[in-house]
Amino acid sequence: MIGREDLIEYVARVQERTRDVVSVIPPELIAWRPAPGEFSLAEIAVHLGNMRVWNARLAAGEADVRYGGHDARGKETPAALVAFMEETSKTSLELISNADLEAEIGSTMGPIKAWRRVLGGLIEHEVHHRSQLATLLSQNKVLPPALYGIFVENLPGSRA
Repeated sequence: MIGREDLIEYVARVQERTRDVVSVIPPELIAWRPAPGEFSLAEIAVHLGNMRVWNARLAAGEADVRYGGHDARGKETPAALVAFMEETSKTSLELISNADLEAEIGSTMGPIKAWRRVLGGLIEHEVHHRSQLATLLSQNKVLPPALYGIFVENLPGSRA
């Protein structure tokens, strides 16, 4: 298993890369939706931030945990959205830094180790929606940052 400090550092890097994607959403696309009834770009980001905190609270063993939703009111500017992402990152990292990651916690699959909530709930969910945001930005002719720090075209030996 990955060591505690390495896991927390990894979660922080994943969240930084998501913040980088959110930071390039132009003001005119904040409320844009790919289709009626779909989340806007801002709502996807707010959903991600609130899920970070929800999953971290579960990993920390909090009993009465509620999901904060995806309402983007008050976060209609790129700066407000980035600030929200930074705030939820800080909160979630503090929670998992102080959590007993070896403790068993409840889940929809029954008891699991808290560190699995961090890996599955925080990381996999974050990467899923970060990729969604990047795809939606690309569809709108906005170049998102490289999702892992480098574009495939820059890899040694790439034919792209």
